[in-house]
This record gives sequence, structure tokens and C-alpha cells, in this order.
Amino acid sequence: MNRSQPSNRPGAAPVFGLISITALLWWLRATRFHPDGLDYAQSVKTGVGLFHPHHLLYSPVAWLLHRGLGLDPITAGQLLQLIAFVVTSVAAWHLARRILGSAERATAGTAMLIALRGVLLYTTWLEVYLPALALSLLAADAIQSEDERLMPAVLYLAGAVLFHQMCVLMAPALLLVRPRSARTWRAVGGAGSLVLGAYLVAAGGDPLGFIFRYAQAGVPAWGAPENLGLWGWKALGFGLWAVIAPLPSWFAGPAAATVLLALAIAAVLAIRWAPRLTGETRFAALWLALHLLFVLWWLPTEVDLYVVALAPLWILAMLGWRARPNWISARRVLAAAALLATVNLIVTVVPNRQGIDPVHVQAQAIATAADSNAVIITVFEVQQYLIYFFDRPDAREWSAEVRAGWLPPADRRVLIPAAPPGWASEPGWPAWKSAVAAGRARPVQVSDRYLLYPPAVVESE
Repeated sequence: MNRSQPSNRPGAAPVFGLISITALLWWLRATRFHPDGLDYAQSVKTGVGLFHPHHLLYSPVAWLLHRGLGLDPITAGQLLQLIAFVVTSVAAWHLARRILGSAERATAGTAMLIALRGVLLYTTWLEVYLPALALSLLAADAIQSEDERLMPAVLYLAGAVLFHQMCVLMAPALLLVRPRSARTWRAVGGAGSLVLGAYLVAAGGDPLGFIFRYAQAGVPAWGAPENLGLWGWKALGFGLWAVIAPLPSWFAGPAAATVLLALAIAAVLAIRWAPRLTGETRFAALWLALHLLFVLWWLPTEVDLYVVALAPLWILAMLGWRARPNWISARRVLAAAALLATVNLIVTVVPNRQGIDPVHVQAQAIATAADSNAVIITVFEVQQYLIYFFDRPDAREWSAEVRAGWLPPADRRVLIPAAPPGWASEPGWPAWKSAVAAGRARPVQVSDRYLLYPPAVVESE
């Protein structure tokens, strides 16, 4: 072998490192859960509601692991996350190897990606974004590589979109940057056909209603014009920082300002140097811009939505390193990645594995106090714990329907948690007040920390 030629293989040390970090993350998998994750686990457990329009494949794949391997639904979901972590690592190495032309630099670049908070945390959680990140990296590499095979690009792009709808934003970025590439049009068209077919199968007789179900849910914050204001931009800066590293509350403002300043400088430079930028750079920059603008409009406070943005952001970093190869050595990048991973593990991942879960304690106290005939109305997080861990499928979330005066059947009693500020001014409050007066909703004190009644009810008695 000619030692002057760069290796196409990562070598024994990176492979051993990936195996070690994968084993560590499996050991550190969370015992405290995001409510969305428990919602997905409940779908896997019951087989009901497996097809979610935002991420069509996530729950069905977790269900297959659950049934095929005999795992409980939460463990099946966490195994899916771990598989996505390994795929992310391998896809990133191959992509970085192609961009940088060096196995050593590809290993360092991959280490920096998997050290990010958004990767490490979501590997141990139950969430849909890491599989989408993995497949979007595979799609970006397959579509832009010199490999003439079309099917991998089609399958990876379709898979990314089916694991999360936001990955569809890759398509306009690709077509705008490569409008004359027949291969790109065929890849996007093939992937689009697969995605459309999957939605038609999952949606039954109302595909459009299924696809846009959540867009029509009436949540005021989703797509609100106010999101485009200064507050939304600040939330965007905060969200991007939060998927990179831990963010103490006292540093939220400076962190958001730093991220926004960096984005502004990058945008100015990209516009100025546009004629000299490679097609791959323009694609990654446009993909990142479209993703961030969508999140800014839709829900900039939702940190989860920035995880997939790590793909174009990281690709841009690798392209920048290729343009300035002497700016930093691979060893220094590896050292920085090791430091960042250590901080993210200690500050973000380990706490989700240790100690008593306070939400589980609250849900248990509520389930103990509520008889089997009671309808429990509580916040979304506690609701999901009640449904999954305590078999209380009738638990309901504070929602527009509840605030408008929804009441259960007359033969069902209600347990109401501490109401949010201003709830007594909601249109439905008189109906609830009457229900309490009639004995259909009763105040119950579970503990000193968690009170199951609206404060206004107690004051009125």
C-alpha cells in the first residue's frame, strides 16, 4: 500500500471509539422522558396512532423493534435512537472523508458532530429528530457524490422526510442550486413519489387532512406573525446554541446574540462570495437558511426543531475547513470535541439518568388520589406519564377545548390540577365553576407541592 495515499477506512482507533461511546450512551439512556416521547411509546405499546403526519416512520419502526425483539416500547424507541446515532456517525465520516480527503480529518470532524448536545441528548431520549438527521446526512452525501446510482439517493431522501417532514426543505435547496441536473430532479422526484405513496397509505381517505392535521390544530403560537419579530429571532439564536452546548439561563441573551451575529456575518459573506462558492456550499447554506426561516415562522422556541439543522451547519463547517485546511489541525478538533462531549454528557445526559423523576412522582400521586371513574385534567407532561405508566387513558391536557368549557359526562368526576395564571378569565370558566359547585369537580390536595384544584375555586369557597 502506498502510504502517501489517504486511507478510505477510518482505522481501528475511531471504530473502537465509536463502539465505546455507543455503549456509554446505551448505559446512560434516559429514565426521565420528554412527553412527546411517551406519546410515541404509548402508540408503540397499543398499536394505535402509529402514523403521525409529522414523522410517519418513527413509531412504526419502533413498533417493529418492540414486537420483533420483544423489547418494551421505551427500550425499543431508545434502541432506534442508538441505531440512528451509529448511522449518523458513519454517514458523517463518509461525507467528511469525501469533502476533506483525509481519514484523520474526517474522524475529527465526525467527532465534533457527535459531541454536540443535540446528538448526545437525543441519542438517549425518545424523539424523532435523530433518525431524520442521520438520513438527511446520507441523502446529502448520496445526491452530491459522483456515484451514478440513483436508488440510494432516492431512498435516503424519502426516509429523511418520512422520519420528519422538515427534511423536505432539502428538496428546494437541491433544485435551486442544481436546476439543470437531471440526476437531482430524478432523485427528488423519486423520493417525492415514495413519500406521497406512504402518506396515501397511512392517511386512508383524507390524505390532505392527515398531512395538515396539526397545522389546523388552532395552536396560537404555531405560525404566529409575532414569531418573525425580535423575540422570535432571539429564540432562534437560543435554539441553535442549545443543540450545540448547554446554555445557562444567565447566558441566554449573549448566546442568542452571538449566534445571530455569526449567522448575519455568514449570510453577508455568502452573498458577497456567491459566484465563487461551490455548488455543495450553496446547497448547504440554502438548506440551512430555509430550515431556520421555517422554524422562525413556525415555532422558534421549540429547541427540538433545530436538531436537523445541525446537518447543513456541520457540512458548512467541513467545507470551510477544506477551504482553510491549515486553520486548525485534526488533533485540536478532536481535543475540542472530547471537551465538548464531556461537558454535554455531564451537564445534559447524566441528569436524565439519575435520581427521582419529579414528574413521575407527581403523576403517581395524582393516579393514587383519583379513583378509576375520575377524569384527570393536567398539563401535557404529567398527562403522558399518567397514560403510559399508570394506565389512565382518560387523562386530558389543558387545551383550547378544556379552556372553552369542555365537561366530561355527568357520571364522571373530575380532578383538576393547579390552573395556569389567568385561567379564571377564560370563556369556559363559568362552566367549570358551576361543575365544582355541583360536586362534579372536586378539589383534592395530593401534597404540599402539587395541588389538584384551581386557586380560584378555593378562594370562592
